Amino acid sequence: MIFFVRFPPDAGFPPAAVEEVVQACVGRAGSVIGASASAVDVEIQEREDLPPVMAALAAELRGLGLPASTTIDLPALGQRFGIYDF
Repeated sequence: MIFFVRFPPDAGFPPAAVEEVVQACVGRAGSVIGASASAVDVEIQEREDLPPVMAALAAELRGLGLPASTTIDLPALGQRFGIYDF
């Protein structure tokens, strides 16, 4: 399943730093498949890995100080969560 971490491009963090955090949280459950100035694209192998990965990822992104407008978008499920929803 593919999901996207979306953040404001003016959040004050280099996109590469956000990408590193995302990859560290995803670990062996998946991989980063793309990145831009305001999003990181992620693929998770097993759907059951998604909830713990998302919770850990949201916690790490909050720890970085990314703004509340940062979201985790799951287009296949039609869902979008803010990093403070976890």
